[in-house]
Amino acid sequence: MKIALMDRFGEWFTEDEDFMFYARGFLDRGNEVVQMDPYTIDFKTGKGMTKIVLPADRPLEIEREETAVEHPLEDFDAILDVSDIVDREFSRNMTRIDTLHFNPQLATHDSANKGTYVHRYPDFIPDTIMSNDPEVIEAALHGRFNGKMVVKDPFGSCGKSMALLAADDPEYHQTLEEMTQGSKRTLMAQKFIHFAQEGGKRVIVLGNIGDPSSYRVTFAYHKKPKEGEWQDNLAKGATATIVDLRPDEDRLCREVAARSDLYGVGLDIMDDQNAEGERIPVLVETNSVVATGGLYPEAIKDVTNFILDELLADNRR
Repeated sequence: MKIALMDRFGEWFTEDEDFMFYARGFLDRGNEVVQMDPYTIDFKTGKGMTKIVLPADRPLEIEREETAVEHPLEDFDAILDVSDIVDREFSRNMTRIDTLHFNPQLATHDSANKGTYVHRYPDFIPDTIMSNDPEVIEAALHGRFNGKMVVKDPFGSCGKSMALLAADDPEYHQTLEEMTQGSKRTLMAQKFIHFAQEGGKRVIVLGNIGDPSSYRVTFAYHKKPKEGEWQDNLAKGATATIVDLRPDEDRLCREVAARSDLYGVGLDIMDDQNAEGERIPVLVETNSVVATGGLYPEAIKDVTNFILDELLADNRR
């Protein structure tokens, strides 16, 4: 099998060690692997520049050829996007490439845009509005959000472009003006999740698009924020521990994945409190690039085995 891992050329990789885990997962089973730079793709010719990936002497590590060569995209059996491209025009062009995409590029774009959650997952996310009007967001803060909310850039990641605002904070007006860029940028505003300080869970779910019953949770870990913090991003110092899910968490994750139009998805979930005071899981974020912050190669191996043993095996039948 020929596998292309799509990521910009550079000294390192967008997903750091997880890129290497993907490469080794395929290489260790005798497949040919290349790194393909998505910024070099010419959709008129259907070709992009690639560098051959080889196993290094130490487990899980890889080496790359220095010389890049042009390669037809349709020669690959599977293409995995492990880059940072979320451009919709690029995504449309990628759908014309006749090879297996893990994950489909337009669904990858929608996953990166949290603004799509309001329509795709309305029953799974905290109370949420989308607006570029500071006055509308402010009214929600004092009204439906009970004086405390999180505002974020729909395309933000790793906890960036996000702020916690409280009604008694005298500076929240300025924050809204700055984040909306004077009503030019639409923000996602959400009720503050009740148990956010406890952290959330990253859950990996795999399945076949179009078959809701096929989705299953393959790995989950808890992300504990730093002392006194409310954001559980590993990039902001949170720690990770492998966990099992409760039945209600497992059910939520499988139902979200079945709506995602993705073969594999990394879901961020947290516990909230409903109107009756009960603890319930809610969806925070979907991630089409299934990654673990370089912590769990076994979780990435589950993904590579799924692609080889299920998705590509089905294509060959």
